[in-house]
Amino acid sequence: MKNLKLIFLLAFLSLFMSGANPLPVTGNYFNIETGYISCSGDFACWHEEAHALDKKLGWISRTGDWKYAIEVYRRVSWECVICRDKMSKDVEFFPGIGAPYLTDSNPMDLGFWQGGWGGHTELYAMIYAWAAGKVSDIPSGLKEFYVVVP
Repeated sequence: MKNLKLIFLLAFLSLFMSGANPLPVTGNYFNIETGYISCSGDFACWHEEAHALDKKLGWISRTGDWKYAIEVYRRVSWECVICRDKMSKDVEFFPGIGAPYLTDSNPMDLGFWQGGWGGHTELYAMIYAWAAGKVSDIPSGLKEFYVVVP
């Protein structure tokens, strides 16, 4: 009986260490290792597809160019009322954006996003979802970050 428990434990660990997931994972997510997307509806799927696109583009949401483009968009939206579009308010008040004291560069650390969900990587995915997966509906100045160049 002791050997059977050991065999079961070793089998479970080998599955875990191989990257296979022996336990079912539910919810909305993009697996960065396998590329698998799990989603429960159009909005969630667009969001997770954007994470896959972000990875394909070399994690563009973590670049200085993306962060600068977001700050320009926020600034223009703040200073020019007639320049605002349907996403301006959501981007302006998105969690973890515009907080210069965040110094941790690890996007998997919750402290990176002031103790919760948000930040530039999640904003990248949310903008794509708010646009219903249509790059043409993404605000000018941000569209270029969603285009795959052949």
